Formats: sequence, C-alpha cells, structure tokens
Amino acid sequence: VKFDKGSAKLESSHQDQLDKFFKELKASDKIKSIKVIAWADREYPSKQKKDLSKQEVNLARQRGEALANAIKRRSGDLKVDIINMAERPHLSEKLFGDEEADIKKTLSEFGISTTGAKDKDTSMVSRVIVTAIRSRD
Repeated sequence: VKFDKGSAKLESSHQDQLDKFFKELKASDKIKSIKVIAWADREYPSKQKKDLSKQEVNLARQRGEALANAIKRRSGDLKVDIINMAERPHLSEKLFGDEEADIKKTLSEFGISTTGAKDKDTSMVSRVIVTAIRSRD
C-alpha cells in the first residue's frame, strides 16, 4: 500500500487492496497472524543515522494503525502486529531476539533502502507491507 506524502489516510484504493488480500487469504485457514510493516516518508534509518524525527516515527505508526484497524474489521480475532520502520531496534531488542528487531534486520539484509544508501531502487518510502504468517501445523 502506498500512502500520499504526509498522510496516514486509507483511500478507497487501499481498501480495495485489502479486500483482494483477504479474498486470497480465505483460501487458507492456517493463518496465525498478520504483520503490518510501515514506513514514514523517509527511508529506514541507517546505522549511521539512527533516528528519524518524531514526526516521521508517528507517521509510520499512524499508517500501521490505520491498516491494522482495517484488517481487524475484516478478520475478527486474527492477531495483527505493527512494525514501525521509522525506528531502529533498541539494544535490548537486539540482544534478546525480539521478533520486530529480527524482521527489521532481515529486511535490511535483503536490501531495503536506508537513509545512508546511495541507491534508492528498493525504496519503501510512504509504503506499508501487509503479510500473513502461516501456522506451522
């Protein structure tokens, strides 16, 4: 889902994308949770630039919440987690194997663009990814 710059408002096209996503999910009854991975209007903070502004952090949070709420209305009791890509993991999250920190690390290793990257081909600025996590049984 791509948001307008500075906006966390869900447009009708976003709703259509969610409807399509859930139509495809209905074919599988083994979904245990949904991850909503939200970016602000700037790249994921690089190791050199560890923090984005509070405004950017809040914007990514609001986008994640907007999609999470829309998902909860469609899915009922399905667990929905929001991952804010405007924040780097804290040291304690890295040390104790926090799932959110692991996801951020993995995305970074797979080449998402950061504030320190010269090549912005993998930019996720103003976007939110929604992914379904399947149960193992």
